[in-house]
Amino acid sequence: MNPVCESCGGACCKYFIIPYKMLFSDNKKWAENHNGVVATKTSIEVEIPCKFLVDGKCACYETRPECCRIHQVGGVMCRDAIKKMHSAEKQKELLRLISDTNMTEIHVDSTNDD
Repeated sequence: MNPVCESCGGACCKYFIIPYKMLFSDNKKWAENHNGVVATKTSIEVEIPCKFLVDGKCACYETRPECCRIHQVGGVMCRDAIKKMHSAEKQKELLRLISDTNMTEIHVDSTNDD
């Protein structure tokens, strides 16, 4: 697990926005893992933790849906989740860690366990 994710505790699994253009064929599987979603004109917004988030870690990491596998640590969705789910002090810490470790370009896929 990378240092940003380890320090964050899974904010992206508790809150994120998926633009409709990023929806995939396994959305039914993904939606079943959440207790509820909010649909807007351009996206689906989730503010309820994924049922597979256990102790701040993904319990189904190896078989997680496509929309989770394409998540970029330090990317827009990551930063949105950090801003929504953490205090101002924790946000600064995590955003500094992203900057210090240059995590904005890391792509997490199903074969990479960072």
